[in-house]
Amino acid sequence: MRRAHRERGVLRALERRLHFRTAMRTTLGDLVSELVEQYEAIYDDHELAAVATSVTIDDILHENEERKRRPDSRHRRKRR
Repeated sequence: MRRAHRERGVLRALERRLHFRTAMRTTLGDLVSELVEQYEAIYDDHELAAVATSVTIDDILHENEERKRRPDSRHRRKRR
């Protein structure tokens, strides 16, 4: 439970750190580097940080695919 809370904190911190780059493009490499750095600070283990980063990136990509498949309710026409 505590570790999951810390991981959510990592993602929030990462969002804040990358937020200032909105005018610039954030590359996948930037994202991976930031995640590895944050997870290494939590776990103090590079291999575990690499696995956590991989899982996080996979989750992000999976959520994005699900979001693409969902119909967007803002663009649906109301039928009478």
